[in-house]
Amino acid sequence: NGGLFVWEANTAREFYTLNGHQKMIAGVSWRADSNVLASASEDGTVRLWDMQSGNQLKNWAAHGGGTLHVAFAPDGRLA
Repeated sequence: NGGLFVWEANTAREFYTLNGHQKMIAGVSWRADSNVLASASEDGTVRLWDMQSGNQLKNWAAHGGGTLHVAFAPDGRLA
């Protein structure tokens, strides 16, 4: 449905609800420092989320036919 839920591991409580994608989210990736989460969606976009505030940092059209995966490299670049 385009919503992304982030849960806190230690308490099992909902931490953030991240809304923005218009279709199914197909892939997520954490940056190595865990401060940024990347999400990819069938709506063709990739979005970056700040895990300190829950705000969207950036989004862009990645692939018109839908984006099925996103991954952070160890140096913080996205693939």
